[in-house]
Amino acid sequence: SDRYKRITADSEALDRLLVDLFLDSYRKPPRKVWLDLDATDDPLHGQQEGRFFHGYYRCYCYLP
Repeated sequence: SDRYKRITADSEALDRLLVDLFLDSYRKPPRKVWLDLDATDDPLHGQQEGRFFHGYYRCYCYLP
């Protein structure tokens, strides 16, 4: 009777899927995978949520 439906996702299954798709893209899986997680250098203006001062860039950047 409700015309609106909530769509939910299994986040663990999505994580496994992304890893499986990545590994399937290689003929032989790599021995190591380096994840280089770095902050953005997109300067922010104002009081946006998730902003922090980045000393290297000397401005406020989005750092979730």
